[in-house]
Amino acid sequence: SIFSCHCTSEVYENSSSASSSDEEFSVIYENSEFPKRSEVQYTKISNGSLLSFADHGLIQGKIVRAAQSFNNVPNPLGVTHSAFAYCEKPTYIFNNIVKVMETKGTSLNARNDFGTQMCNEIAECYPQVKATHVDLSYDIAEAFCAEATGSAKEIITGTLPHFRVRPLQTIITGHNGAVYLRSLNKAIPIETTREFVSTHLGTYHELVNPLSVWKATNGDNSVDDKTALLCSEVVARLLLDSGVFAPEEFKIKMEAIGANPIPDNVLPEFLLTTAEKYDLLENKAGLEITLKQKENSNVFVSIYRSFKNCKK
Repeated sequence: SIFSCHCTSEVYENSSSASSSDEEFSVIYENSEFPKRSEVQYTKISNGSLLSFADHGLIQGKIVRAAQSFNNVPNPLGVTHSAFAYCEKPTYIFNNIVKVMETKGTSLNARNDFGTQMCNEIAECYPQVKATHVDLSYDIAEAFCAEATGSAKEIITGTLPHFRVRPLQTIITGHNGAVYLRSLNKAIPIETTREFVSTHLGTYHELVNPLSVWKATNGDNSVDDKTALLCSEVVARLLLDSGVFAPEEFKIKMEAIGANPIPDNVLPEFLLTTAEKYDLLENKAGLEITLKQKENSNVFVSIYRSFKNCKK
């Protein structure tokens, strides 16, 4: 296939807690745009890093970009959606989704079973998750995408938009637009992302409360509400929970943008280097790397850039 994804464990340097291989992982993308090249290109994805999407569709593309005009933060990449990279073993994620489904039932997404599609997609990419005895050498950590999202097709069939985990290769292959990675200078500990994902799996997307979405475009939300999550709000909450964002620093940055300093008001463009002085991740993450650059295409480009000490 055009897309090839494989993760190799890599202990994060300068981290006293990085005693296992869970701290950081590298993803290999096979670049088919240059078929004569024989070397393998590597793009490193650290756990918890930012994934940004520029969509060419009507709702996630044109309408969202129009709403973004209500703030002064530059967004030349046209990013309209945010998520975070979740580096985890497929079997753990599959079993965790089943466990959460059993615990929460369908209370969060009452009109449908919110976990079935997630489990089916993971099993399709990683058949070992359904094996009775898993070969641990085969069940290595892979890159997943944790996001609050939904689709018109799902809504028609009764599933409201919600927070979910999907294989990153599935997301990138099917996305109608560009995909960017912004890797954190220091990976978020795996236990932090595990707890975060378990807590929020199935939680509604903010679209169930359109007024809150509208207020977010103006930075006017005043109540810290976790019952429904905007896509970029998910990323902001993880970065606050993990300590990547210091509360006071986050407050100062958000107020400089002109938004009330709560995660509910964080928009995708606030998390990019192109936000310039408003960049919430300034000095905390590297430059954006293009994972997919062509509309309606499965071409993947790995760009070699430094993740540390990069100039903004």
